[in-house]
Amino acid sequence: MNLKNKKLFGLALTISAPLILVLIAKGPTPQDLSYHQFIDNHLCCGIPNFHNVISNILFIIFGIMGIVDYYKYKERYTLSWLIFFVGVLLVAPGSAYYHWNPNNATLVWDRIPMTFGFMGLISSIFVDVFKTKHEKFLLVSLLLLGIYSVMHWVWFEDLRIYAWLQGTTILVMFYMAIMYKDSHLSMKHLVGAVTLYIIAKICESNDAFIYESIHYSGHSIKHLVAAFAVFILIKMKRDYVHHEA
Repeated sequence: MNLKNKKLFGLALTISAPLILVLIAKGPTPQDLSYHQFIDNHLCCGIPNFHNVISNILFIIFGIMGIVDYYKYKERYTLSWLIFFVGVLLVAPGSAYYHWNPNNATLVWDRIPMTFGFMGLISSIFVDVFKTKHEKFLLVSLLLLGIYSVMHWVWFEDLRIYAWLQGTTILVMFYMAIMYKDSHLSMKHLVGAVTLYIIAKICESNDAFIYESIHYSGHSIKHLVAAFAVFILIKMKRDYVHHEA
């Protein structure tokens, strides 16, 4: 097996192995209903759960920033990057809608934009690295997979596919950055973005503890930190575009 095929085999393993392990290791994983019970439920300006709603503002700012970059340097961006930026932008109203009235039904509209972001990002990486001419087919396929992962949870009360897509996105980014060093992927930017994403998840898991410590909820901080993880990815693409210009 030559080096090119070894890299492709490793990529296939990176994508498929986590899914196989998740499906074998445990049964269906329903949404824990306690997830909807956020510590900060203050009403302000007529907005319930004010801080969890309003802290999504950075997703709008960074989403618009990315969209502007796309149209400014359109010849150096792929359609997949635009979908990633649009997904980031749509996370804001989707998450705000959910946090206005947290329950499983509204959570669907929080998670679908997130899958658009994740799938747009993965597609952009594949297209940038492999220079494929079939971007639209790849992008549409990934977006449908992302939507299905959310609907799989709704239909079967099983979060495993959705969780696999999120985790695999991070693994694939690292794998591609390590194995395809001549691509636009920057390890320092990826490490920064993933570190912030992990911090965001930790804040989410310690919502009440953080609120009791600093009087600002961990979930609201999660939104802000996750948004800056997106900004680092925007910065990574900007640096590459300006270097090539």
